[in-house]
Amino acid sequence: MDKLGNVDWKIMVAIVGSILIGFIVIAPFFLKIESNIKEKYKKITVQDEISGVVTKLGYKKYQCLEIDNHLLVRFDVQPLRIESTREMIPFSNVVQKGDSLIKRKDSDTVFIVRKDKKYIFPMYAW
Repeated sequence: MDKLGNVDWKIMVAIVGSILIGFIVIAPFFLKIESNIKEKYKKITVQDEISGVVTKLGYKKYQCLEIDNHLLVRFDVQPLRIESTREMIPFSNVVQKGDSLIKRKDSDTVFIVRKDKKYIFPMYAW
């Protein structure tokens, strides 16, 4: 029983050690990606005004888009709420290439317009 207990302990140490080494190796990679996104994509704030056609979808996690083939932007918006079902749909699941995007100056709302539909996304207050 003592040998079995020692083996279990050694296996646990090996597993925990491997996980820690994995985090140490992988974490800088993800931090670099996030840093590059923040440098490359302009964060749109309440004070900004922007409108144009979505020409490319970027990183979904960071709600990044390319507008009119040149402007790289990212948003911090709340999910779309469907009142009838109380379903919450993330911005990145709604926006598509070819959609029109409108964000008026000093407004906390981003509009996505597709054909006859308008999707409204309030920006987070922070």
